[in-house]
Amino acid sequence: MHGIILKTLKDYVVEQHDIETWETVQEEAGREGEMYVAVTTYDEEVTVDLLEATLDVTDTSMESFMYDWGVWIIEPIIDVYGSAYVEPDWDGLDLLSQIEAIHTQLRQRRMGEMTPPVLRIEEIDDETLKIVYGSKRQWCQWIPGLITGVGDYYDEEYRYKEHTCMLEGDDRCTFSVQRVSKSTTTGSVGD
Repeated sequence: MHGIILKTLKDYVVEQHDIETWETVQEEAGREGEMYVAVTTYDEEVTVDLLEATLDVTDTSMESFMYDWGVWIIEPIIDVYGSAYVEPDWDGLDLLSQIEAIHTQLRQRRMGEMTPPVLRIEEIDDETLKIVYGSKRQWCQWIPGLITGVGDYYDEEYRYKEHTCMLEGDDRCTFSVQRVSKSTTTGSVGD
């Protein structure tokens, strides 16, 4: 698992609660005092342990937590990777349509160490995408938050619908995403 996920998990818990809550999460996960660097790769079990402990300590459901964290995580991820992977003139739909390509570039740079989810993104029309997600983690509950977070970052609004879900026995999760309002400005990355 890429360190940016662990670093943002910590930052999110500290911002929403406090540092003591994060320390309790680490203790419950058996990972007291560990530090996470955004551009380093960690064993997936580290993330799973910390996420499960976070849900327990904060008494939050997976669905609620993943949505809220998904909304929140967009800005820090763009801050870390924006200059390398996000074009300054993109809007939110451009970013969503390129997530698969960004994951491919990250995998190539890290020579297979990273295991981001399998995503397939298809453009349906100028304002609509189809997102197909597959991962053994089954963290599809994160996707609606990420969609909303991209919309917030670019001052756009999206309507989305989940058509199939791994949590309901399907082999993949399938979402349709339609932009219903577009910002009058673009290019906030690197500005």
